[in-house]
Amino acid sequence: MLDDGGCASGGLEATMHYLNTTRHLITPPSDATIDDLMKLLTEQIVPSAATLSGLRSISWLLSHDGMTLQAFSGWGAAEDLSRAEHSDQHVNNGKIINELLGGLAGPQEHSYYRLLGERSFE
Repeated sequence: MLDDGGCASGGLEATMHYLNTTRHLITPPSDATIDDLMKLLTEQIVPSAATLSGLRSISWLLSHDGMTLQAFSGWGAAEDLSRAEHSDQHVNNGKIINELLGGLAGPQEHSYYRLLGERSFE
């Protein structure tokens, strides 16, 4: 049972809120571009994002056709989402990522989510 926005997830104690950033790419990234992206994320984007108060996690997902890149950043409070979306770190990091990817087919999109539950299976 969910209570006060909590998460019935077998181990997660606090509610998580997610800022989803979606990028629709002009062309699928090459393996070399993906390698460069992973290096950029690890060496520059993560340390920059880690300075934001309330950030708990970041996940990046690339669609199987390579045309959509999504980032889900997890936050402790719903109020953190708008602040994160408009932060200097998010705006500047987005520009760097978009440039590395060769531009976007359209403006990046943002959506807000609340985690209702999560299960892991081995």
